[in-house]
Amino acid sequence: MPMRGVALVSTGIAALTAIILFSTTSVDARRGGGFSRGGGHSPGRASHVAHRAPAMRPSHSRSSQRVHHQAARKHVAPGKKVQSAQRKPNKAAGSPRKEHQQRPVGSAKRNVAAGSALAAGAVAGKKIAGNLPVSKAVAGTPSIKGRVALPNNVRPKLTLVRAPVVGLRPRFAPFVQRFWRRPFFWAAVAGVGYLTIPELYYDRFYNCVNADDPDYGCAVDLLSSAALEDEQGTPRERYPMPSTATYRYSASVAPQQQAQSCSFEPFVERKWNHAFVWVKIPEIGNVTVPEDYYDRFYSYLGQEPPNYSAACKVLVEAFAADTVVAATGEVGHGS
Repeated sequence: MPMRGVALVSTGIAALTAIILFSTTSVDARRGGGFSRGGGHSPGRASHVAHRAPAMRPSHSRSSQRVHHQAARKHVAPGKKVQSAQRKPNKAAGSPRKEHQQRPVGSAKRNVAAGSALAAGAVAGKKIAGNLPVSKAVAGTPSIKGRVALPNNVRPKLTLVRAPVVGLRPRFAPFVQRFWRRPFFWAAVAGVGYLTIPELYYDRFYNCVNADDPDYGCAVDLLSSAALEDEQGTPRERYPMPSTATYRYSASVAPQQQAQSCSFEPFVERKWNHAFVWVKIPEIGNVTVPEDYYDRFYSYLGQEPPNYSAACKVLVEAFAADTVVAATGEVGHGS
């Protein structure tokens, strides 16, 4: 019994010691004090973790490469858009060239249209020229101009297809095939006939009629002035007022010489080839006025104040008509 009891006590003491040691180890393990102090395992684990981090980098690098690749794709895409945008302006820039290349086509169309209009005008002009009245040649006298014959196959320098108003047409009669001392051109005027235009007056005549609505009044005044100038240098004998004659009208206001563009001097005591009357103008003298032109003359002279410039132009026009023989018209010989 004693030996058995000693054995049991020894066994119990050993078991108790083992239990105490185990409990101490568990507490220290929970506190972590043993492994941190050892240093061998913790650095190893830390080193292992640090080693794993680089192992993860390739995965992160691949992700970065993917992101970079996608970014590169995104970067290239705008480049393509920019390139496309640049191409569009190039196309737009090409548009003016295309438009410029097409302009000759449009211009050609306009030229064709203009050519058609000119051709139509030429046809109309030829038709008009073929139906204009033509006067036979009439010889003149020292004081009266004759009428010249229309040349065969005449090509007028100017053809006016729009006729003057009916009331204005007779005022062109003095210039139909009129003889001039200086060179002249031919002009065909619808409703009138073939006019002769002095070369020195042609540009001014053209300026009068070069419009959609020609200023034929301007043309008549210009040709009348040309007729008066054509007589310059020709001696004129004054015709004093007979004692038995009376004034048709006596003006009370003298004209202002500075404002006069037309001179009354050629008409003072003038003996006309047609019937005329006497008019007294202060500071001018006894002016003679053709009977057929008196009403127009007085319409200006009788104003308040008198329009002497317009009245004088009436006498210049009367001079052109008084110094040319009457025309003998035949229709349809102008072609």
